[in-house]
Amino acid sequence: MRLNQLIRAGRFKDAELGAIALADKDDCHAFVLLGAIYEGGGNGVDKNLDLALQNYSKSVEMCGAVEGCLGVARILYQRATDPTDLARAFCLYKQVADVAGHDVALIMLGKMHFLGEGTEQDLEKAETYVLLALKAGNVHAFDLMSKIKREQGNAWLAFKWRVRGLIERTFFVGKYRARQI
Repeated sequence: MRLNQLIRAGRFKDAELGAIALADKDDCHAFVLLGAIYEGGGNGVDKNLDLALQNYSKSVEMCGAVEGCLGVARILYQRATDPTDLARAFCLYKQVADVAGHDVALIMLGKMHFLGEGTEQDLEKAETYVLLALKAGNVHAFDLMSKIKREQGNAWLAFKWRVRGLIERTFFVGKYRARQI
């Protein structure tokens, strides 16, 4: 059984062992998989963000893996204890957005500009990144755009973005990829 099939089947311990065997052979993507396994934990594998960060970082170092870079940024963002963690996460999301146009990186840049996390608050840049994320298929862009419009003092547009998001998620599910941010 392939590693991704083991994960879909909930056999995380088996997937971990298989990924470790591949990582021992310097398979870059095995490190991304190990990062994801340790980040989520479950089904016989303890959640361990330090190991997740270590494995994601190794994948970035070895082959510049986009998903590894996103994993590092996500953990830095979630565990941020000081502004430098947020700034590092921001730089990583920016790098992925510039190189790959990845929808999660784009929405996170919009969110960070909106909240002023890791960068100065800038609602215009937030709006730009959110629109790019929407074009890339990120369903969370509707809700964030609604918040941006509310912050800009435009309650009517905030309402319209919120309703449009509800409609799009309800009727056009296949058009957008719902990703957790």
